[in-house]
Amino acid sequence: MNGDAGKVFAHGAAPRCKRYAYLSYNGSQIVLLNRVGVGTGADPTYSFGYSGAGFNNLVLQDGASPDIHTYGGGIGTGTYSPDGRDVSPLAAPATLFNTPRTTLDGTFGGMNPNGQWTLFVADVSAGGGQTAVTSWSLDITAVPEPAATAGVTAGLLLLLTAGRRLQKH
Repeated sequence: MNGDAGKVFAHGAAPRCKRYAYLSYNGSQIVLLNRVGVGTGADPTYSFGYSGAGFNNLVLQDGASPDIHTYGGGIGTGTYSPDGRDVSPLAAPATLFNTPRTTLDGTFGGMNPNGQWTLFVADVSAGGGQTAVTSWSLDITAVPEPAATAGVTAGLLLLLTAGRRLQKH
């Protein structure tokens, strides 16, 4: 997996709760959702995240704008950047916002994508609704390695040069 090559699609998730989700593969993981919409400072209204109706057709992709924390409550749809901060969902909101982010590519870049991927989703609040993901998928776009591309290009140029020399004789 290289470049802006990964997207995670989810349908149906966790109404009115502290949502937490991560994607793992080959011993590495990235946090996708961590108390989406959590408030800080003078607005503690959403100290555990939005109390919206969950997600429907959510896409998480590196470099997407806006940030998943700004979806606004209600039913979250559209394309957003994943959370990317490896912080306990029970930690204070300030801890969440003071932690640097990772990306899908930064976590899984350069790995062979063939194998078992795991999506973990939880409601870590007491009470609230049920967490249910009705479907999910992972879209990986293969990006050729520069060395392989250079080798193929050099081979083609060599064949082209040899073919021209044969034509001149």
